[in-house]
Amino acid sequence: MIYTGKVGVVGVGTMGYAIAEKLAEEKMLSAVYDKNYKKELSGQYFQCKTIQQLVRKSGVVLLILPDDYAVTGVVNEICELKLKPQVIVNMSTISPQVSEENEQRVVSVGVEYIECPMIGGVRSIYDRKLKVIVGGSKEKVNFIEALLGKICEKIIFSTGRGGALRLKLLHNLVTVSNSAVFMSALKAAEKLNVNKKDFFEVVQSGTASSYVAHKTLNRTLLEDDFAEGFKLGLLQKDLKLIMELLGNIDMHKLPLFKATNKFYQTEKCEVDLLEMDYPIIYSKLEN
Repeated sequence: MIYTGKVGVVGVGTMGYAIAEKLAEEKMLSAVYDKNYKKELSGQYFQCKTIQQLVRKSGVVLLILPDDYAVTGVVNEICELKLKPQVIVNMSTISPQVSEENEQRVVSVGVEYIECPMIGGVRSIYDRKLKVIVGGSKEKVNFIEALLGKICEKIIFSTGRGGALRLKLLHNLVTVSNSAVFMSALKAAEKLNVNKKDFFEVVQSGTASSYVAHKTLNRTLLEDDFAEGFKLGLLQKDLKLIMELLGNIDMHKLPLFKATNKFYQTEKCEVDLLEMDYPIIYSKLEN
């Protein structure tokens, strides 16, 4: 069985808004809901005032929310409703353990639950380059495969509860560790009077090249565009989840992992940095 009905989106931040736009283009979007009313959505999409209102219009509900607390709150609210969706698809990056607990709660009231964390930023959605990691049985994946095909380029299948989120967190660990090394080397280049553009060209032309170096780091550190992307505050949240995950297998004290975690931390007075793309941390390297 393949789902071809309407889809509701809960959480209309940067990523949620882009997903909603893509679904609207495909005429699959039923409605959107965000705890904070989004004035800019008025007149574009049907914006529900409550979760209940959105569920009435949607067979599948996508959760694109910032953290464990937000996802669990929405899951609990849906489970209390008389009318429930067929499937909840959690596209948020949260704790694998919390996700497992949410799945147990959802399944107990007769609703399917699918883990589906995203790989890629907002630009990957608009460029149709988004990848997703889908956790659960093959039957679950088949059910929403047509839906996911409308918004992403590649679906990676992962078995077992929490497996998709563990993979996503490990992916993020590799990404931010590589970025920390790149930024540290760039600072060294600065101090050695190496031209910044020359440094980028050499790194991007050799074996040290990566997607992040070509896209994110080039846009932020060369073009000074920090307005969109993976916010530093969300990266810090993910690092906390990563260190908890590594702690479960006693690997959180490895020097590289500890250094990566420390690299991206900020002072309490630097809250303005948290809303900017994560390479903004480069501005703190002098200290």
